[in-house]
Parts: sequence; C-alpha cells; structure tokens
Amino acid sequence: MSLAPTGSAQLGNLRYESQLLSVWCHLGLLPAVNRARVVLPADVRFEAGPGDPAELTLDGGDGAGSGGSATVLTGQVLAVRRSHRTIEAVIGDAGRQLATSRPALTFTGQDGAAVIRALVGGAGAELSAAGPDLPLAVYVAHQGRTAAEHVAALAELAGGFAVVEADGRLAVRPRPTGPADLALLWGRELVRYEVHHSPPGPAQPVAVGFGPAGSTSEPGVLRPSHDALSNGAADPGPDALWEPSPVLRVPAAVKTATEAAAARSAASGTRLTATCFLLPAVRAGAVVEVQQVPDGLAGGPWLVTGITHQLRPDGGGSSVITAETAGAAAAAGGLLSSLVGAVGGLL
Repeated sequence: MSLAPTGSAQLGNLRYESQLLSVWCHLGLLPAVNRARVVLPADVRFEAGPGDPAELTLDGGDGAGSGGSATVLTGQVLAVRRSHRTIEAVIGDAGRQLATSRPALTFTGQDGAAVIRALVGGAGAELSAAGPDLPLAVYVAHQGRTAAEHVAALAELAGGFAVVEADGRLAVRPRPTGPADLALLWGRELVRYEVHHSPPGPAQPVAVGFGPAGSTSEPGVLRPSHDALSNGAADPGPDALWEPSPVLRVPAAVKTATEAAAARSAASGTRLTATCFLLPAVRAGAVVEVQQVPDGLAGGPWLVTGITHQLRPDGGGSSVITAETAGAAAAAGGLLSSLVGAVGGLL
C-alpha cells in the first residue's frame, strides 16, 4: 500500500497546502502544550503574525481509517521566524493560554469542576467538559503554578485528565474504563512497537487530607485539624505511601483522590511507544488497541498520553505514540478496598 500524506495550514487569512515543506506537531495531556511548527518557502505570500488564528489539518493518505484527514490543532500563531530560505510559523492552542496564565485566586465552597471552569475562563480559553467531580471546601490557585498545572492537578485528584481537543477547547475527562476508540493493526498502521513493563512498588499510594468535617457543607470544614485525614488507611511505610494534600478536607475527597492515585500508579506500570504511518485521527486522551501483535506483546487498550506527527520534506509522514495502560481505574478498585473501606462510616 502506497500512501501520500499531505497537510494544510490556515495561518491568518491564508491557507497553505502544496507550499508546506515540513510539519512537526506534538499533542499531549495537560500541562503539556499542544504545538506545531510549519515550514514554508521564503518566497510565498505570508501575512500572519503572532496572535492570528491558526489551524492545522493532516491527511495520512488512508481515507478508510485513522490515517485519513483530521484537524489536529486549532489555535493561534505563537511566533514567526524568517530566513533567506524559509518561513517558520509556530502555532499553539488553548494549552498555551493556560500555560502563560498564573492566577492568584482563592475559591471557597466550590467543587473542582467549578474551579476548573473559573481558571479556564480566566485564561481566556474555552471549556467543553469540566470532568469528574471533586468535593472541595477551599482551593488556593497560587502563582507558584500556571493555570495549566492547576487544572491538570485538579483533574488528577478527581481521577481524570485534561486535554485540549481538535477544536481548541479544553476537556477534563475521567480515566477510561471502557472499550477502545480506535483499533490499529500491527504490520499495517504500525511499524515499530515497544512495551515497557515496570510494575509499581508494593506501597499503595494514599491521598491524605486535613480537616475534621464530614462534608463540605459543615460550618467547621475550614478549621485546621491536628490529625491527618486518611480514612483508616495503613500508616506510611512498606504498604502505604502517603501523599498529603491540604486541599482535601473531607472524607469523600480523600476517597476520590486515593482511588485516582492508585489508578495512575497501576496505569504507569505498563507503557507503550509505537511508530506508525501518519495517523491524524489519533489524539492524546484517545484509547487505542492494537490487534495481531507479536507474541509476548500487550495489545492494550492503551490511553494515549502523547503523539508526535511529522510531515517530512521527502514527502513521507509518521506518528509516534506514547501511551499507558487504559482501564487501570477499574482494576485498581479491588486493591483499594482495605485502604478506603472506612469511608462509608464517615460520610
């Protein structure tokens, strides 16, 4: 099968197709910033500047599958570099807006989704989904973190992840436990496939909070407590790794964060790196499975944590996928029963 990958870039008011010399684009989960570099000949008409709207579409040349045409990035021009040979435009999406915003805000009586909506709106970005709920009594969005880092941290505590979608809007989604979005075939889309197994240690991660209240509606929810809020989990040591977080002030939040930490730990134990022909439909946050893999290799499902697309000057194209085990959230539930079993009596 012979493929002829192509690309199309809208930069300001002008669109470029056959003029593209090369394209590099990386997509990842927040706090990573989705970005692309587009190279054009120096003699083409070019009027775009930083702040102008931009859109990048790639086509792997395989219209019947995930190698077909798809918009991979919608945002704005970040920088332009000219030389006597080429024009290079760097474009980014809402992740860049969040990464350059350092809020100084305190939220009281709002849940995690409400805080995320406020942070995203304050950075001038749009939100399509605020993700799973996290009961919060107070949250301090300090300037030691960017808005992107705050949103990513809140999404992790709630058992999800944050990603900017193809249309340029941010989405916070729960970690997947269901079937794959796409099926890839070894020997067809994929030309290189590496699975790295590194099981987590015996100590289970335990989110630990601070607060004497049973719910966020109680009057004393903001009162400091002398004892850590661990919901009866094992003391820190060989079997339990405590991860303190002052933002967790009620048992329900500690339970959610502990389940999320266990799921992340389980997922990170098996990781994938794969090289494919250009697959514009695959994005960070998607779930893929790989069929007919050689014996001894796991086929997934995989949660894509990053993907790098390239269109080369020789006309070739490729995508490199990095991923981790998907569905680990469900598998981790059984491991947590002894850690969070005491929560029911405290709610």
